[in-house]
Amino acid sequence: MQRFTLTLVEVPISATVQFPSTREYCAEWETPGATPVEHVTISEQDIAAEREPHTPPSQAEAFSSSYLETLALYRAIAQCMADHDAILFHGSVIEVDGKAYIFTAPSGTGKSTHARLWRELLGSQARMINDDKPLLRFNTGAAGTIQAYGTPWRGKHMLGTNIHAPVKGICVLHQAPKNTMTRLSSAQSLPLLLQQTFRPKEADSLEKTLAMIMRMAAELPVWSMGCTPTLDAAALSYTTMSGDRSFV
Repeated sequence: MQRFTLTLVEVPISATVQFPSTREYCAEWETPGATPVEHVTISEQDIAAEREPHTPPSQAEAFSSSYLETLALYRAIAQCMADHDAILFHGSVIEVDGKAYIFTAPSGTGKSTHARLWRELLGSQARMINDDKPLLRFNTGAAGTIQAYGTPWRGKHMLGTNIHAPVKGICVLHQAPKNTMTRLSSAQSLPLLLQQTFRPKEADSLEKTLAMIMRMAAELPVWSMGCTPTLDAAALSYTTMSGDRSFV
């Protein structure tokens, strides 16, 4: 067994896990001196539960127990995030000039490709926060911002860093023969955001999560984008979301 403390969205979490590799996976977020406010323990049963959804069985066996433990750990952490005004969101997040931009869509649509095109377009001006499963924290103070945080769960290419930035906008992508962007209303964006958000089991946590998703839809600009895998697509979304006209 391995026990360590990692900090996500400024919340110290004690994790007890089976494999040393899980601790290594979280190394950039480990905070040995922090006092945990949440405690999670991953059992062999938790790991087995992560294997069950994979079908056919031959595919399930292709995943190592150590890999499945990383999934079980994030699932356990995500269950308690609503108590800290945070949610797990499925998307690729990139930071430019101190602001975070989120690209979301069903898996395989091209979120990571679009984020890569932003990095090609903007160079060192752009930094990856997380390429797959960031945490979003909803500040309740005077600033009232929604912050995107990096996590160890950053996609198959492990793109992301332990940084955070206020979210300036969200872009819901779909593949199309030409590049177009449409600003969505709160009512239009709400079901799309809900589809990409982890929903906890506990009723109280689920209620808090739904309230945060509603706040996202009400407060953040959300666009629907039909896009091609080109730099022209990246230039359009960057110009539209940031207001920077450099690439027009």
